[in-house]
Amino acid sequence: MHLARLESRLPMVARNYFRDLLPGDHEQREAAIVRALQQGIVIPYELPNPKMPGRTMLAIKLNQDHPTVKAILSATKPSAPAIPAVKGRRDAMKASLG
Repeated sequence: MHLARLESRLPMVARNYFRDLLPGDHEQREAAIVRALQQGIVIPYELPNPKMPGRTMLAIKLNQDHPTVKAILSATKPSAPAIPAVKGRRDAMKASLG
């Protein structure tokens, strides 16, 4: 989920920034954001606009309690890779010497 990756890398995700990353034309992207807000998949919140002091901006974050978000995140969560046992350097040298 793209928003989840952004949330893990950025201090916040501006609503319009995320909208502009979505595929489609402006109207389609805006409709997708509105649907996600209406369905409760994303949660909006306001914070001071760092580029325009005295004004606020709208940011969004995933609703971690939403069933759809939970299902997607659990399905895409990478499992811990199995780490094969590796002989130490000394053991490898002993084995090669016979």
